[in-house]
Amino acid sequence: MIHRNESFCRLVFNLRHSRALAQARSPGIVLKSIPIAHELCGDPILAAASKDGSCRSESFSYRSQGRTGQASLATVSTDSSVPDEPPVKYFLRTPEGQLVALGIFLQKGPHPSIYDRLGYGVAGGGGLGRTDPSIFYDRVIEPANGRYCMIYRMKGVFTGELRSCDGIDLEGSAGYAPGVVTQRDAAAMLCNRISAETSQPCDWNSIAVIHNALRRASDGTYHYLLVSRHRVQKKESAAGIPYVAFEYNEERTYHVDARTGSISLERVCESNCKPWAQPNN
Repeated sequence: MIHRNESFCRLVFNLRHSRALAQARSPGIVLKSIPIAHELCGDPILAAASKDGSCRSESFSYRSQGRTGQASLATVSTDSSVPDEPPVKYFLRTPEGQLVALGIFLQKGPHPSIYDRLGYGVAGGGGLGRTDPSIFYDRVIEPANGRYCMIYRMKGVFTGELRSCDGIDLEGSAGYAPGVVTQRDAAAMLCNRISAETSQPCDWNSIAVIHNALRRASDGTYHYLLVSRHRVQKKESAAGIPYVAFEYNEERTYHVDARTGSISLERVCESNCKPWAQPNN
């Protein structure tokens, strides 16, 4: 008897939300209104769409008709065994409390082309996984022409705005703010300085910048963390004849201010140097 009651309740629950779930397969459809104070992942529609209650919500800025507010975006893991069912769906709660099915919403995560558009090389800073997108831009969800777009609003030493409505193409323009030292400029300035000190050519062989990453300090200022490497020869003499006793690679860590271009030496390493891809700051 208990099992029959449970099955009946589940059947009623599924029938009640089947229409909403069908609408949820089409992105940009307003399903209903949901109070702002309610937990988004606790809504029955999201619970029915998720597999084993797998749902995570996060706060997002939301812009519509020139007004900005706070929205919630829920990521729901679905049942991958269902044919043609995407593994993840997204649901948006607008500042007005409307629950919107966004479907797969491909543009939720960091767009792979943003750093190229900015002229910033993530490889030099340890790769995409070690690049903090929050120091480059803020993300804003905005409705436009019947669909929802992700806006990448530049911040700090960058200016401009990029928009992605399909998760592939980027519209708009963005780059370094006027007068800012670029990542490439910082590397060239440092290499020239070391070349003047060591009398070695700045050819990226004798002297190389092996790490170059943008950082934001706790006070909000921006700087580049650079690690250089160059050969050092220790010379001695025997019977008045100089010779090279041994050679080693010297690694130096510098900060280059992104606004002023001032260079400061942080530390020097001559042996057993810490891996360059994991600097402390």
